[in-house]
Amino acid sequence: MGYRLRGVLTFLSVVALGAAVAQAEDSKWVSVMPPGKGFSVEMPLKPTLTVTQSPSFLGTVENLDYRAVQGKDAYIVNRVDLPGIATFFLSNASLLDRVRDEYIKQGAATEKSYGTAERDGHEGKTLWFVRGDADGEPEDGYAEFFIVDGTLFTFTGLLERGKDPANAKRYLSSIKFLKD
Repeated sequence: MGYRLRGVLTFLSVVALGAAVAQAEDSKWVSVMPPGKGFSVEMPLKPTLTVTQSPSFLGTVENLDYRAVQGKDAYIVNRVDLPGIATFFLSNASLLDRVRDEYIKQGAATEKSYGTAERDGHEGKTLWFVRGDADGEPEDGYAEFFIVDGTLFTFTGLLERGKDPANAKRYLSSIKFLKD
């Protein structure tokens, strides 16, 4: 067999192997669609669910936290049913701006960009920020958040600083809001 043919066959083998590895990585992603919770999203692995209840002057607020951690990366969905009084006095836009402010404040983060997002006819916000993680290492954060029928949804991807954001973008682009 000639060198050229061997080179072509080697190239095709490498391409086929790369496609198989990419397909294997794709197959790890799971669809997360909790019954009756109004959303679906794809995450790189099955998340764990933590439910917390916090008392407030408006009543008890329940937070559902779906978290998938892969190495130093984390993909997080938070779902909070807002007390009716909160949405009565503040517009959705004002509430979403406050969510952004909390991302920055709680994460001691620096805002890189802030804009609008739209999913399934629902307007929200998109935020890119940089913050220090629990070990003090800088990380990039990508988030989208929405208020849908009195429920606050936040979707966050936290990545090692400078890492290719392709997985975070895939995660955020998979957000869907479901009618119950």
